[in-house]
Amino acid sequence: SCSRAATRSSWIPVTELSVLTLVLLVAAADLVGRTRHPDRLTARARGPASTWCFYLGLLALVAALEGLLDRAAETSQSWHMAQHIVLLTVAAPLLVLGAPLRRMAWMLPDHWESRLRRNRILRTVSGATPVLVAIAIIMQSAVLAAWHLPGPYQAAIRSPFVHVLEHVAPLL
Repeated sequence: SCSRAATRSSWIPVTELSVLTLVLLVAAADLVGRTRHPDRLTARARGPASTWCFYLGLLALVAALEGLLDRAAETSQSWHMAQHIVLLTVAAPLLVLGAPLRRMAWMLPDHWESRLRRNRILRTVSGATPVLVAIAIIMQSAVLAAWHLPGPYQAAIRSPFVHVLEHVAPLL
């Protein structure tokens, strides 16, 4: 039995609502951008492969952080780790390949967007290739390992906010 179960049960509805709300807002923002500002989307962000990756990544987030998997993770360390694996190896790579920075650029003022497009680091990240995704998975694995060291792990058990950070950290 997972010791997180008693701590998490009182705040799960708020977290689930937050995850679902965030995913719906991101999907809505993408749809608005695609319909109202198609000229500001790059060819890659408009492509079907990128679009499928983006929406499947959002679906993986919902699957990992809500519903049956999340409920099973409340009482089982194994399912809790499965939750992390879905976030690490499914959701994050799909979202990166879905070109989220390029999809959401329409929300920025024109002068910000042009500055960001000139930024070499952001261009590299937003133009992610499978090699960059592999590097990201290695980095995320290190983040996952760090969160499960005794100190951070105990902090996540004690604090719902820290536990949410634990789940978000592999996506950053």
